[in-house]
Amino acid sequence: MKNVMRWKLLILTALAAYALACAPKRNITQFAKNKEAEAGQTYTEEQLRAALGSDRYDALVVGIGADNLNLLTYGIGVSNMTQLINGITTPGKLPALMSSDADSTKLSAIQVLDLLNKLDSACQARGSFGTDTLQKMVNLLNTVTPVSMKAVKNIVHGVRDQSDDINNGVYDNGIARLAYLISRLDESSSTMPMLINGLAEPTPGVYFAPGAAKLIRLVNLSVDINDLAVIINGTGPTGLPNIIQVMSGLTGNMHCSKAEHQTQTACANASGVWTNSLCSTGSPASPHTD
Repeated sequence: MKNVMRWKLLILTALAAYALACAPKRNITQFAKNKEAEAGQTYTEEQLRAALGSDRYDALVVGIGADNLNLLTYGIGVSNMTQLINGITTPGKLPALMSSDADSTKLSAIQVLDLLNKLDSACQARGSFGTDTLQKMVNLLNTVTPVSMKAVKNIVHGVRDQSDDINNGVYDNGIARLAYLISRLDESSSTMPMLINGLAEPTPGVYFAPGAAKLIRLVNLSVDINDLAVIINGTGPTGLPNIIQVMSGLTGNMHCSKAEHQTQTACANASGVWTNSLCSTGSPASPHTD
């Protein structure tokens, strides 16, 4: 009996070791290392001024508020926050992300943290195009135009959960799906921000809500977010304009002037203007509100 138990234990141990060896390997990012090393630390104004520089600190306090700045720093650690702020070369991008305007609603500090953390998780998974979480976010914010920043906010607000995603249920959460897509696109070619710019600002200086809405629907309705990333990434920088042209040329638009709202009711509740060229003119007319 003892021999039988011993063999069972050996078999179970061997199976456990095999499962561990075959489990998908994760690449621990520098972002994750910094966050773990500084978890739970709080920072004084003097420490933040020293880390970020007084000019940047003052600009951020004016732009997003001291409470939001402290929350972001506490959430990701001062090392990550310093790299993020120093990496953003265009002044005002982070305040713009966390401010509302006529076409978009601001992101809260909690929403920014959620996107960063889910992006980092996606960057640690196998298949990520690069593993530098902050570089991906910095490149996105640096390359998206000030006008198209409206689309970034609308996209974050507008992505929805997709329970039919075939990737083992790992990426059914809306923000996780968006982060997964960003993690798998080539930031060296600025694929994601160029896609946003092309759809949300086809005419320089003019925000185009239907373009942003199309990108939101593309993410929301894709049941294989990994395949979507492969298709977009596979076109390369020379093929990206073709994707933008195809998506821009799609007819039968249904969108809100505030592109994050995907139904007529939600649009009206947010004081947006609903446009629907899908609606038939027959009797009864098809409302197509969802």
